[in-house]
Amino acid sequence: MEQSINERFIVFAGSKSGGSQRLPIPFDLNIGDDVPIAIHSHTFIYNVVKAEFFDNQDGTVNVVYLLKQTLE
Repeated sequence: MEQSINERFIVFAGSKSGGSQRLPIPFDLNIGDDVPIAIHSHTFIYNVVKAEFFDNQDGTVNVVYLLKQTLE
């Protein structure tokens, strides 16, 4: 039985504290996708390197996508 996704989050890899704040997103991502992130007038490209699924024990899961900055 496939579980439906309840919430989706992104996390940025490589921060000095070992992780970053989870940011909610309203759509699915796939491993290998390039994701443009805009901060003020700058755009950074991040790649989806991992997807973790957390069972909510109610027939739904939460997904956390790990993003790593590319060199572009």
